[in-house]
Amino acid sequence: DIDEWDRRIHPDDVPSVRRALAAHVEGYRPVYECEHRLRAKDGTWKWMLDRGKVVSWDPNGRARRLVGTLTDLSDRKRLEEQLAQAQKMEAVGQLAGGIAHDFNNVLTAILGTSELILAELDATDPHREDLEEIKRSANRAASLTRQLLAFSRRQVLQPRVVDLNTVVTNIDRMLHRLIGENIALELNLARDLGRVRADPGQIEQILVNLAVNARDAM
Repeated sequence: DIDEWDRRIHPDDVPSVRRALAAHVEGYRPVYECEHRLRAKDGTWKWMLDRGKVVSWDPNGRARRLVGTLTDLSDRKRLEEQLAQAQKMEAVGQLAGGIAHDFNNVLTAILGTSELILAELDATDPHREDLEEIKRSANRAASLTRQLLAFSRRQVLQPRVVDLNTVVTNIDRMLHRLIGENIALELNLARDLGRVRADPGQIEQILVNLAVNARDAM
């Protein structure tokens, strides 16, 4: 029954459904076909591929009964949304990687110049403390840049012996920004953890992926 079917269609999809049905009724299409959301018995909305033909009419010539098939597209739509999100994140990663790569070149120049000047300054020089602060700030910025490069997967692998607790602690602030304020993040670090040979950037990427997946699951 078209009236019952009409009441179950999502309000935002009604115009496109009516256009598709009109095209069929008026003879422009041999079969009515449209993708739209339909309210299921449990009250949820499901994407459907709706195909059929009008088989009866009321005395005023209005389509009264439609016979056809409904194919559940919910899983496909969900996969399409996930693919679109992945493509968006890939684009963001490429942009972040390009900016981080250029910024890293600037930081290299700042760090190199500060090292050269510090090497020429006497230990008692009053300007030495300011230069040390410039160097520390540049190193912090370089750490952030490394995280961006790891996120964009444009970082060259540089394995070395690292303390995993230090890697986790260094990325803690970034993880807090990623997961948002409504989720608590607590570090539980093992004091007797051994060192490993790995690329810190790749370890940070794993932690970012785990945190983002956990946030999405919540």
